Amino acid sequence: PYWDWAQDPEGDEGVYPSVLTQQSIDVEGPNGRQTIKNPLFDFQFQSVSQFPDSRFGVWKNTVRYPNTAASFGRANATPPSQNDLVAKQLMNSWTSYRDRLYNSLTQYHEYQYFANKAWIQPNAAAGYDSIESIHDQIHGLVGNGGHMAMIDYSAFDPIFFLH
Repeated sequence: PYWDWAQDPEGDEGVYPSVLTQQSIDVEGPNGRQTIKNPLFDFQFQSVSQFPDSRFGVWKNTVRYPNTAASFGRANATPPSQNDLVAKQLMNSWTSYRDRLYNSLTQYHEYQYFANKAWIQPNAAAGYDSIESIHDQIHGLVGNGGHMAMIDYSAFDPIFFLH
């Protein structure tokens, strides 16, 4: 992954990179420094008419941890992302993710046990984990009702390609 959500955060940056929270960024271009729309902030849909889900059928861009109260009562309004809450939840969870990842990498000796949770029996004792389980939780935490939390829509969010 390009974004290591289990890495020890340095300084004030935290686990959630601030570049994911900025609507615009400054870049160097052929004509010097310019401000552009941040391609990592969200994805703007050309048309949402093909999305069967009622929420995503009207939201015009991808949203992380949507603040639906901010758009309540406004027809076809896309709620804003709450990146501050995503960042806070990730900071509260990163040591758990780090420890779970370490345990998965060091305690399993066969790939199928490390890679996914399909092999776990329904009545198995607690204590099993996998990289897939951790990955699923990142989807849920970042999306939290937004696009990353829904498998059919998660790849539209630019953060999908970084996680």
